[in-house]
Order: sequence, then C-alpha cells, then structure tokens
Amino acid sequence: MNKQVILIIFSILAAYVMHAQPTLSITSDALEVKAVDHTTIASPEAGMMVYDMNQNAFMYYDGTEWQTLGSKALLVDEDSDTKVELIEGPGSMDEIHITIDDEKVAIFSSNDNDDFTVSPFGTINTFYGSSAGLLNTSTSNSFFGRLAGLFNTEGSRNTFIGNASGYLNTTGQNNVVIGHEAAYGNQQGSNNVIIGNNAGSNGTSAHDKSGNVFIGYSAGRTETGSNKLIVENTFDGINPLLYGDFATNYLRVGGELNINNQYSLPYIDGASNQVIQTDGNGILTWGNLPISYWFPVPGGLT
Repeated sequence: MNKQVILIIFSILAAYVMHAQPTLSITSDALEVKAVDHTTIASPEAGMMVYDMNQNAFMYYDGTEWQTLGSKALLVDEDSDTKVELIEGPGSMDEIHITIDDEKVAIFSSNDNDDFTVSPFGTINTFYGSSAGLLNTSTSNSFFGRLAGLFNTEGSRNTFIGNASGYLNTTGQNNVVIGHEAAYGNQQGSNNVIIGNNAGSNGTSAHDKSGNVFIGYSAGRTETGSNKLIVENTFDGINPLLYGDFATNYLRVGGELNINNQYSLPYIDGASNQVIQTDGNGILTWGNLPISYWFPVPGGLT
C-alpha cells in the first residue's frame, strides 16, 4: 500500500481514538473520511491529518500549526535554511516565497487579472540582472541590467537601467540613469539625470560629477564637470545642439535657432559693427547700416 495512504489512514485513526467517534469507513468503492473541524482538536500531534469541514480540504499539523494539504508546496535545501514555497494566497492571488539562508528575500505573486508583482524584502532595493547591485549596502535603489550599479555601496535612491549603467557608482545619490553604460564612471556624483546609450560615461575613467542633465546618444560622454545641460547625439561631444550651465544660468545653441518657425537667427559671426536685419519675409542676416542711421548725440558720441 502506498505510504501516503497509510499515513492518511493512521492519522485519521488517531483522530478517531482522540475523539471517540468514527471518522473513517472503507467501502468497496472508496475510502470515506468524516469531516471534522480541526480547531476542535485540543492537542494535535505533528503528522496528524484530517479532512476539515470548513476548509473543504485535507489538513495536516506540522508540529507548529495546521497547514492545508495541496495549498503549499516546498522546495528546500539540506539544512532547511534556503527554500522556495508555493502558496495559495488570499482571494485569487497565488504566491511564490523565496527564502535564502533563513532570510525571506522576495515574494512573486499573480492573480486572475494577470497582474504580476515582485516584492523584495530587506533594505527596500530592487535589483534585476547578473551582479546588479552586488556590493550594495544602502537602501531605496532600483538597478536593472547586467552589472548595473555593481560597485554601489552607500549610494541611495538611485535608479540605474541598462547594462553596466552606474557601474562605478559608490556613494552617489538621487541619480536617474538610463542607457547602456550610461554614467559608467561616475563614482560619488549625485542628482544627475543621464539618459542615452553611453551618455555621461567618460569612457571607463572614474570621475565625480553632480547636478547634470544629459540627454541623447553619448550626450556628455566626455564632460566631467557639474551642473551642465547637454542635449546631443554624437560621440565626439563637440558643439552639442544644446549646452547650458545651471550654475551661471548660461544657455548656448550649437546651431541655427529658429523662432516660431518664422525667424532663424544666423549661426555665423558677423563683421564688426554689423547688425541683424530682416528682409520682411522672416529672413534674418547680418548687414551694415547706411551712414544715415548714425547721428551725433550730446556729449560728442556718435
């Protein structure tokens, strides 16, 4: 006879002895188990199994609490400190609990609406990718991608998305970095917004820069200063489309500036004393004023 069937029979017989009432009958067609309320069993023993009338399920006592048979599956290592538990959660929610070295590290859950949730435990960090956040000791970080935030230790409230993004960051905080190897070399810089493949990377050289906004492919790749605005999509970083300095409120346009799709300011230098003129049709050019425009003013100036 199957060992599990024998265990069920003996467990039910034990319940029968304890309660002095029949709980089991065997017919030619089936094994019939009388339903009971498991909460009425005053002193259950580990291994005891019953069919609960309220739960409509077989339940067993694990030595500490009653468990519902079939609602919980367990994969565990030899010393029982690392395990994967399959849990029938509340309502329509199903869950997978992961415990490593006696510390619950994550819960994966899903419901009938196909909502999938990953809930990490510990220090409120979310890491996804090979070695992402491997050395982290801080909180409130989100790293997604292979090697993302690999060297981060005390840096907090960082978001690194992309392969090796924020790779050398150690203590930098409040950085938003998106892109392959974006902000690769920044170590202690904080409050940066860097978006784009290789943006703000400075190759593989370590540096510290803060308060920058870089947007575009390789934008700010060679910039090592702080409080800069760079919008560009070229690797050399020369004369970006937009360059600014937040510290001095300086903004430079690295090309033709058009206003309201009507006027385009010249993007080349004019000659000495030339002025910008319009032809009345929206075309602005450098030109020389006729001599009649010049006249003396009090004080001897012209």
